[in-house]
Amino acid sequence: MAALESNVVAFDAMHNKHKDVHRRNDQTRLIAECRTILTDQSHELMQAFFAKVDDELFKMSDKAENSATQSLYFEAMRYIRRERDNLTTRYIEELSQRYDEFWRSKPVKAVSPKDGAGLLGGEDDFALVDDEILEENLAITSMIEKGNTLFHRELFALGKRFGSFLGRDEVAAELNPVSPTVLCRGFESVMKPQLLELKVKLLIYKLFEHQVLNAFGNAYQDMNAYLANEGVLPSIAKNFKRQGGLVSPATRNELDQAAQKIGRALEENDPSDAAVYIEAFHAMQSLLDGWRQQLGLPAQAAGLLPGETACEAGEVLNALSLLQQPSLLPNVGGEGITGEGLKLYVANQLGRIAPDSSNRPLGRLEEDIIDMVAMIFDFILEDRNLPDPVKALIARLQIPLVKVAILDKSFFAKKNHPARILLNCLSQAGIALDVADSENPVFLKIEQVVGRVLGEFDQNVDLFAELLEEFTEFVGKESQRSSVLEERTRQSTQSKEQLRLAKRMVAYEIESRLRQREVAQPVKAFLLNAWNDVLVLAYLRKDKGGEDWEHGLAVMDKLLWSVTPPVDDKGRRELLAAIPGLVKSLTAGLDGISFDSLRGRALIQDLEEVHREALRAAPQPLTKPRKETDSGLEITIRDPELAEAIREIRANLPDIDNLDALEIGGNHPNSEEIVLESLRDFSVGNDEFDCKARSLNIGEWVEFVDESSNKSSRAKLSWKSQVTSLYVFVNRKGVKVAEMSLGELARRFRIGAARVVEGATVPLMDRALSALMNTLKNPVKKAEPQV
Repeated sequence: MAALESNVVAFDAMHNKHKDVHRRNDQTRLIAECRTILTDQSHELMQAFFAKVDDELFKMSDKAENSATQSLYFEAMRYIRRERDNLTTRYIEELSQRYDEFWRSKPVKAVSPKDGAGLLGGEDDFALVDDEILEENLAITSMIEKGNTLFHRELFALGKRFGSFLGRDEVAAELNPVSPTVLCRGFESVMKPQLLELKVKLLIYKLFEHQVLNAFGNAYQDMNAYLANEGVLPSIAKNFKRQGGLVSPATRNELDQAAQKIGRALEENDPSDAAVYIEAFHAMQSLLDGWRQQLGLPAQAAGLLPGETACEAGEVLNALSLLQQPSLLPNVGGEGITGEGLKLYVANQLGRIAPDSSNRPLGRLEEDIIDMVAMIFDFILEDRNLPDPVKALIARLQIPLVKVAILDKSFFAKKNHPARILLNCLSQAGIALDVADSENPVFLKIEQVVGRVLGEFDQNVDLFAELLEEFTEFVGKESQRSSVLEERTRQSTQSKEQLRLAKRMVAYEIESRLRQREVAQPVKAFLLNAWNDVLVLAYLRKDKGGEDWEHGLAVMDKLLWSVTPPVDDKGRRELLAAIPGLVKSLTAGLDGISFDSLRGRALIQDLEEVHREALRAAPQPLTKPRKETDSGLEITIRDPELAEAIREIRANLPDIDNLDALEIGGNHPNSEEIVLESLRDFSVGNDEFDCKARSLNIGEWVEFVDESSNKSSRAKLSWKSQVTSLYVFVNRKGVKVAEMSLGELARRFRIGAARVVEGATVPLMDRALSALMNTLKNPVKKAEPQV
């Protein structure tokens, strides 16, 4: 019996064994399918990535300032074209190998920086490394941080699902085999051996971030959707936490109070009590703590071990002073340094100058300031108002401003702090510059100021006040010169428009009379080529007194009456009596504008002949004058603007055709309204672009993009007409660079060929600090993970 029992196999045990084998096979299939999604999506994104790299390297080569730089980018472009297929293959293999290795080794926990695999890619914690290697490592680290923040929701869900395959609650984000860490480190291992200059590699890393990493969300979503459809639905909390999670209502109340304190401090221009600044700074630290807590970002100073001390402020300042030297300044391709990146730089520099300090963390104050200044520069360098060359210069001031904030806590809250005002002045001057303006005096002056800060600023904050005074004086002189030219441009344009309006008014008055009369050619020639100038000058002087204008019109009416055959003997006698005085008035009018005397006498003689013919003609019955359909245009008009005005008036003003005969010969009461209406831009509607063009204020800057060359340039609205809606733009020197109608400006806004430089009148630091406050008060909201 015992022997029989020993040969019995439990049915439940056998069933569970088969079930376990089936489960493992099913998991293998799911893991393999996720691997396929990973490699297929990566391959597709890499194709688009290398196409973008080719375009950017070509542009950089084309824009290079010298032959050496041009050759550098051109050779890099050729190298990438030759190696792109090989690089893509190696990258896909690297991702596949790391993915497979994860499922073979099934790691339990991530290796911390203290264990020797920190952010410097496997070096000892904050070990001394070559500057170029450090910059390359920091570029990768920055990408990983951004990727983890961007896709935290998708990674959380994938971590839960992958964890279910391993019998765990979840797989940590840093261990996930498809995480941004794997994507970026895999690309790093492929690119590091390539024989390319550092600036080229940094450009390629930045493009990888934009073209591959930022677009990888689709792959994460596909994996989650596939696993969800296959029934991999672990328990995923709707309101999950990321390390710190959401703050409590009490903490939120404290943060709101801190924000109010800062708001009160920022509203004061220069409060006498310095404690207000310190209180505002501490409130900002509270907001920063809450922001870190909500995003689950650890602080170095918060992790001090028992007996461990942080680096002193003086040590950090010394390290920053060395780092700000132009020869050692981190090359970030014109972009700001991330807070984490700058902390690594500082730690690395501390290791150089004081080896025993390399393992000590930063103090809380220094760490907070580094993070806050980094966030301010993130806003500054994303601001479209600043041209790229100016951004590249201002980016170099990040380290000096960290030092200023450490030395003087009022930097964040004091609006008239010299360092803040200097930064505002540099950016305001830079707004007027074009991308290609790297050789003009203003750009060179900004470059000089930045160079002096980097070379001379140690711990004497008064240097910023000195540089501010010097730069303000320079800008004042430049502004004075440009203002003179701008005023001349404005006056010239305004005079031209007044002349245009005057000629349009004269064209209307002459045409409205000739249109309904049968007039001899000499009379038309006199009015259109001589008396028109008398009327134009009279209209231009109308503001000083309208007598000349009214008199000129009256003389014209009398002339037209005088060349009409009289209806009876009484009319002939009146005409004979009036002609001498009329000729005298006509001659005086021509003399008043210094009209050519020989031509004037000839024209008067022609009129006298018309008068004789009118007197010789038999009396004519009083009838309504015959409408002439093409009056005036058979006469060669010497002034082309007047000729064009007459054509436009005749084409666009049907009101003239409807004038009654009794109105002819008098100044029509609505003549100015009719002429002004003819000058109106009828192409303007009321959509958002028309409204934007209409509401543009004098002094605002607009960036125009040439529709043929795609090159951009900036111009300031110097003058706009309330009559013709003509807009005149000048460059920073005050020279007119564009003149267009309201409708044309709206059209350019509509097609993206123009954009208003928004916020150019608001100081840069004010806008940056407002953005910082908004970020700290409103962290990235936790979205529900995909399940």
